[in-house]
Amino acid sequence: MPKLNHSSAPLPFPILIGDIGGTNARFSILSDAYAEPKQFPNVRTADFATIDEAIQKGVLDKTAVQPRSAILAVAGPINDDEIPLTNCDWVVRPKTMIEGLGMEDVLVVNDFEAQALAIAALSDENRERIGDAAGDMIASRVVLGPGTGLGVGGLVHAQHSWIPVPGEGGHIDLGPRSKRDYDIFPHIETIEGRVSAEQILCGRGLVNLYNAICVVDGIQPTMKDPADITSHALAGSDKAAV
Repeated sequence: MPKLNHSSAPLPFPILIGDIGGTNARFSILSDAYAEPKQFPNVRTADFATIDEAIQKGVLDKTAVQPRSAILAVAGPINDDEIPLTNCDWVVRPKTMIEGLGMEDVLVVNDFEAQALAIAALSDENRERIGDAAGDMIASRVVLGPGTGLGVGGLVHAQHSWIPVPGEGGHIDLGPRSKRDYDIFPHIETIEGRVSAEQILCGRGLVNLYNAICVVDGIQPTMKDPADITSHALAGSDKAAV
């Protein structure tokens, strides 16, 4: 019988896996526990009115495999059965998805809850230690990811298992530290009178920061695309981007 997954019961195969961000959504289907996921082309969230339409046209119309369940990692807080994404217009409605897409079960998690669980498997060389203490294999961990917004997730070890700690850390206040910071910060666009980490450490945040630096340095801004700012910064070809 179709249901929402609120327990630790295994999801039935095949499983649709979705990583849903503010700009792009990535999907794959896992046929069984031993198979490699079958990946599908990324879809832009702006190209589809709903996530259900994106799944139908971007996945189900391109395969004969009918997923029996889905696990979706979405960029937004998970509070109830209607889950709005923070940086796009989609609203995830698991009950509607079960009925409309013919699934038996749907599990929705925060995208950085999923990222936090993934870092449990990372080797030492793929992690950066914080502080000078000797490495502890079960020390708490954190993952940060700038994209359309700024994702933050934690991972703590307790009672022989890893426990993800989702949150909205990208929305914490961020303040200046150096003299250069104090010159720049008055020109950073605020939201309701405050500057959060996400207003600097993400795609649109790069544009926000770039524009503020241009004002301080008396430079006419020439770029509006985060990708352009990043490429010029890496190439060292634009002073404000660097």
